Amino acid sequence: MKHKVEQLKWLYGAFTGACVTYFLALLSSNQPVSDSLLLFLATCLFAGLLPVFAGFTFAHAYLIEDQTPAKKIEAALGAERVRNLTKYALWTFFAAFALLVSHFSLIAGAIMLGGSWYIRDELKAFIGSLRDGT
Repeated sequence: MKHKVEQLKWLYGAFTGACVTYFLALLSSNQPVSDSLLLFLATCLFAGLLPVFAGFTFAHAYLIEDQTPAKKIEAALGAERVRNLTKYALWTFFAAFALLVSHFSLIAGAIMLGGSWYIRDELKAFIGSLRDGT
């Protein structure tokens, strides 16, 4: 369990960094955010996600530093509230990134959505085969 928490700390740290990087890149842009609905929506989503992923990173770092017992960690991370928050944060990150890509090119955004849908189905089948043992 400790290895999983360590991995999640770095994963959420990367998501936090992606949100910060978005705003740093936005500062160098000459285009106001208000000129594009897609860019405005992406900015709002990244702004909301920054404290969420920073909080996730902090929580996982705390679990490691506090040396919280594995059973307590497993129970906390397995709680429905935590699973839902994580799921919604990841889907929101995907939506923010899709909006950002679509701001630059609607065709690229459509390709991203199509590729994402395809890999989603493939991953579901792959994970299902692992669970079934086939």
